[in-house]
Amino acid sequence: MSGTRQPPNDARGGFRDRRALAAIASAVIAAVLGVGQLWFGHAVGVLAWRGNASITGTLDEAAVVIWLTAAAVSLGAAAPMLIVRTRLSVRRRLTHIALAMFGACLTAPVATAIAAWSQMYGGDLSQLRITRLVAYGVVLGGLAAWVSVQSQPAAWSLLYWIAMGWILMWGSVSVAPNISPILGHLDPGPEWSVASRQWQARMVLIAIAMVLGVAVGAAARLLGWWRNRRGLSGQVTRLTSPATGPGLMLAAYLVAAAMDSQIRLDAVVNLATAVLVAAASACLGVALARHVTLTHARLS
Repeated sequence: MSGTRQPPNDARGGFRDRRALAAIASAVIAAVLGVGQLWFGHAVGVLAWRGNASITGTLDEAAVVIWLTAAAVSLGAAAPMLIVRTRLSVRRRLTHIALAMFGACLTAPVATAIAAWSQMYGGDLSQLRITRLVAYGVVLGGLAAWVSVQSQPAAWSLLYWIAMGWILMWGSVSVAPNISPILGHLDPGPEWSVASRQWQARMVLIAIAMVLGVAVGAAARLLGWWRNRRGLSGQVTRLTSPATGPGLMLAAYLVAAAMDSQIRLDAVVNLATAVLVAAASACLGVALARHVTLTHARLS
């Protein structure tokens, strides 16, 4: 007679139902995020399809479309893990990623409808171009999702940087409505000189990376997100996962640059710096949390 206790059939059935709902939630959340972000960006003027009328050309808007689609996939795949707070098997991770990519594909028909609407009012936004941008975003999001479904710090980093990315772009559009916002950068407006605008954008981006990196690192230490990760792979995960948010922005910008055969070195350097600062700040957050924990233990 086996000493292993088996859960009741109704409990096992409920567990399977929850796993099925979690998998479906990946597709639904990715679809809502993909369609919702694209529509919201179009509604508030972040994606105004300024084209060559903008001094930044089409590169910046292409990067935004790729980024928001990739963010929808990666966060949609990781959302069930954040809600349930359990580690998933490899098969379940792949299932969530595949369903999230499928859900984000629903962004494509919305994107083509926006392109058609733009053409009706004299715009030159190509339906084929925006469909390609969405497709690249889905593929990039699938790659990023493999990190986010394995690491809660990576998933939280993505969530924080999605929120900050929209705040920065919305702020840029509010002061410079005729200029396409640069992904991850705050544009203080054309009243500033070009050098001053770049300096301000860089300093704000580094400050955000530092604050969010410390927050993710401290939370990971206090909540035990890395408790079961040891060895070299665990150390690599600790260094890279808090930088997933700015890393996805950087990857989206590089993909857009390759697609348009042009590149803005200042934006790439700023985003790469944010990746490094986020990773280093996470280590600082871990150290601070460890110090607080030890101090509290001594006082107790």
